[in-house]
Amino acid sequence: MQETGKTQNTEDLLKVLSAAERHRAQKHALLAHLVGSFATSVMAGAYMMLFATDVLHFNPLTIATIVACTPLITIMRLPMVGPVRRLGRVRAIKIGRIFEIFSILLLLLFPTNLLTPVIFATIIFIFLGASELGIGLVWQSLLRDYTTQEDRGRFFARMRFSFTTTGLVLNGIIIVLVGKAVTEDIYKGLLLVCLLGIFNSWFWINFLPDLEAREKLSGDSLGAKGPSIWNIIRHSPLMRLPLLVTLLTTAASLPLAVIYFRQMLHVPANLVALFIFFSTAGSALFYFLWGRLADTIGFRPMLIGLLWLTAISLPLIVFVPPFPEQGLDWGQLQPAALMGIGALLFLGFSNGILTSGIGITVTSINLHHVSRKNSLEALNVLAVISSIFQALVAFLAGLLIQKVAIPAGSMTIGNGLIYLDWYKGFAAMFSPALLFLTIPIVQRLPNVRPWFGVGHFFTAIMSSPARTLLAIRNIYDETPERRRNLAHWFGMSVNPMSIEPLLALLNDPSFEVRTEAIRSLARTGSPLAGKELRQVLEDEERRALWDQTAWALGELKYRDAFDLLVARLSPDTPNRVRIMSARALGKLVNDNATPHLLKVMQEEEVRLTLLSACCLSLLHLDAKKHAAETFRVLLRLRNREDRYELMSELCLWLEIPSSWLLRSNSAQSSWQSLNLHLDWRSESWKKDRQEILTTFHQKDHVKIFDLMEERLRKSAADRYAVSQALTKVGRETEGWSPLSVLATAWLLFADQ
Repeated sequence: MQETGKTQNTEDLLKVLSAAERHRAQKHALLAHLVGSFATSVMAGAYMMLFATDVLHFNPLTIATIVACTPLITIMRLPMVGPVRRLGRVRAIKIGRIFEIFSILLLLLFPTNLLTPVIFATIIFIFLGASELGIGLVWQSLLRDYTTQEDRGRFFARMRFSFTTTGLVLNGIIIVLVGKAVTEDIYKGLLLVCLLGIFNSWFWINFLPDLEAREKLSGDSLGAKGPSIWNIIRHSPLMRLPLLVTLLTTAASLPLAVIYFRQMLHVPANLVALFIFFSTAGSALFYFLWGRLADTIGFRPMLIGLLWLTAISLPLIVFVPPFPEQGLDWGQLQPAALMGIGALLFLGFSNGILTSGIGITVTSINLHHVSRKNSLEALNVLAVISSIFQALVAFLAGLLIQKVAIPAGSMTIGNGLIYLDWYKGFAAMFSPALLFLTIPIVQRLPNVRPWFGVGHFFTAIMSSPARTLLAIRNIYDETPERRRNLAHWFGMSVNPMSIEPLLALLNDPSFEVRTEAIRSLARTGSPLAGKELRQVLEDEERRALWDQTAWALGELKYRDAFDLLVARLSPDTPNRVRIMSARALGKLVNDNATPHLLKVMQEEEVRLTLLSACCLSLLHLDAKKHAAETFRVLLRLRNREDRYELMSELCLWLEIPSSWLLRSNSAQSSWQSLNLHLDWRSESWKKDRQEILTTFHQKDHVKIFDLMEERLRKSAADRYAVSQALTKVGRETEGWSPLSVLATAWLLFADQ
């Protein structure tokens, strides 16, 4: 039996990567993909389009046809899923990289004057085919194995930041080298960089683990055969709302923007390169924020917020003017040209920021809706469908630019402030409409972090997100005082990204850090904080934190902790914990707490501080029918601090101001507090209340309550039920007491 258990445990370990293996796999995947996106941009993206425009002199429709056909190569993935699964995912990437190297060398060595559209497209298609059947087919499936729901956003942020920053540096070099147009030498220099990048990728791919290959060695059938494509199309949740979200965001993008800028608006090539640079910089600068935010609040609220911001920012394109065909004189730029350049670069920067966030959230959505068993098939079916749709969008955009927008030209509005054409009409009106249409669809997706909503997304990006990201890096600082100060700082921030590091500090070795983390979590108002703190209050090993935790659950008004807080009222619980639990119950606004509090108050041996806490909770629960019990407890309290707090709350029940008490301190008796307050009143005010004041100064206990009863007989009984309870309990006492002071305050200030 023991041996069987070992075998079962070994088989379970084959199905997942350990934390250390995931860390290494993520590191090697990051290094393997360092120049991948730049190579695609050069061979089949923006720089390919610039080369086709400036060197090969293809017209927009020819380029659009090539761009539109390239996504169709993705269709090749579907019949190859089975063979690739049998071959092994990592081996498929390595073979694909070899063919990518071949296509880059072919384009590098082929005479440019012989590159017809057909030959050029064929070379591009060889590169894309190798990419699609290699890294394109298996990459997302591998990355799903290397990540979890808790760290997926951060890993994709790190990976995309790495290759985006690499692309940013290379784009910066290109800006310096490129003049008005891309030259053959510059483009072939870019191809050499791509070649080095692919060799680097091939090297690091050798270190990537493949769970399916591991399972095949252990005899598991998953590595040999996956679900059928037809079954995926019919039953996978990925083929429903996530697919629709992907298609709508694709349709709302800016297709063929580079071609539009070059051939419609005559934007110089170096300025287009600068546009790409700003877009890449925006992506790189915000990847870490988007990754952390995606893990913190979940993909649904984050995507909704990004869709709103993108829809608002896209109309900026109307401020980008047509540029002179002969190029710009950078030494004599007019204000209108400067404003147009600024609008172009700001559009690129904002578009880079927002599309990077949308990319991370859409990836998180897709990976959430697949399992490891069907990820290879499902993700590739999604890629094929979205690629076909992307090809259609690109082709229609090419038609729009060449057949409609260029012949119609631009229209100027507002003395040269706004420039409109058919492409801008699509980007400024139709695209935002599609994004707004996507929002209700996203709202139907599951919220993997149900404690957060769209408001938390906007709070996060408006509440010093950069400082929060930098502070998070210090939660493992070796100095306890710094970690404690960090916990306090997180509690002062309203950024939802502060909650996760506070939960980490909740497990800190230092007691002071843990207590500070609890206090800070209490200020967040987050149900997630309540959920985690409830577990602390349940844990017998963490009894030292129970009092702080009970208090925090009350501050959070975490109603799911009601039963546990009631349990912590039991006599076998430490008195400090009972006190804080009693206080917390009053803040949960649950009337069911009342009998439990009264039960504690009726115990024969009970600490007076606990009695005070129970009374305070009855006050918060507005349990006015138990006012008499509360006034009797006030008489029993010997500690002036307890009386001071309870009396200030009782003023609310009596519907009188408590300023006379708040302006004093607990070192003074209640009589002294009221007397000092009366010194500030005018002589005319005192004259109108002379009888009450005389009785107060004489400390005539009996007459004070006589005056109160006389006043109550003339008032509505239902309104002054608490005051009547005060009179009743006051009559039960002999001599001047805090109840007499409350009665005086009621006579002086009620109905004012």
